[in-house]
Amino acid sequence: MTFEHHPLPTRRRTDDTQDLGPRSRPQRRWWDRGSRDGGRHTALLGLVSPGTVTLGVAVRTVREVDGGTEVQLPDGTVHAGGVLVGADGVHSVVRGHVAPRRRARPSILAPSSWRFVATDPGVDCWVAWTGPAGTVLLIPMVPGRVYGWVSGRDETTDFARTRALFRGFPEVVRTALAAAEESQDPPLHSPLEEINPAVWTTGRVVLVGDAAHASAPVWAQGAALAVEDGLALAEVLQDRDAWDRAGLEFARRRRARVEHVQAATDRFSRTARLPAWLRSVVAPLVGPPSYRAAYGPLREPAGRPEPPVAP
Repeated sequence: MTFEHHPLPTRRRTDDTQDLGPRSRPQRRWWDRGSRDGGRHTALLGLVSPGTVTLGVAVRTVREVDGGTEVQLPDGTVHAGGVLVGADGVHSVVRGHVAPRRRARPSILAPSSWRFVATDPGVDCWVAWTGPAGTVLLIPMVPGRVYGWVSGRDETTDFARTRALFRGFPEVVRTALAAAEESQDPPLHSPLEEINPAVWTTGRVVLVGDAAHASAPVWAQGAALAVEDGLALAEVLQDRDAWDRAGLEFARRRRARVEHVQAATDRFSRTARLPAWLRSVVAPLVGPPSYRAAYGPLREPAGRPEPPVAP
């Protein structure tokens, strides 16, 4: 893991801890098991039986009924089921039923960001550059490809303008941004929003993933937490006789791990928002310890917690 601050004199700190730091070879081996740019949407859909997933429809309303739930689509069609899982993202419609007063809020880290996949300019580990212009993060994927995340101080939806902000950054950054701009898949611009409702469930309606706990992508845990949510909820739902309590049991198992990631995200985000002169001093010092503190507990599998102590 490397942090660099530019265009002030470079301050560099690399995490060389063998069992915690992101090393390039193991990371590449992991991605090599996937497709060219990691998991694709179509590949995921191929894991389920045809007709299981219907695309291009939205949920208009959610209603709880005896022994289950119902959702109504815009065309008036009603679908019923035993449990409704709201995995519909930051602007979840289902969350309006579970926690109607909770709305997504702007991230502490930045109001918005760009994401892209482009030709690898020559990075071999998780590396971030930060300066008055903004922040650039590059993560190696499969050989020859890199994932990029960019947040500029000048909030614009024009990637060319964002790219120009970083002309004083190292060549590796400029090369990656140029490749992203020239790519057939243009960089994706989106607001950075967070959500943390106190309640994830009501009755037989349960929120998972970003619908329940979206955070800024500081530690790249959004998809990981969502997958863990799915596994934990699937385990809870194995007991059909306990579906009325499934949401509460799911939240009990998942809350501590999610709160750990959100707390680590907030700490890092506040550091990133410091004045440039102070950030250039603080970031190289707190970066590696923050990395170990954030990822250390996540190295342990997300298992079932101890049963609550009876009052």
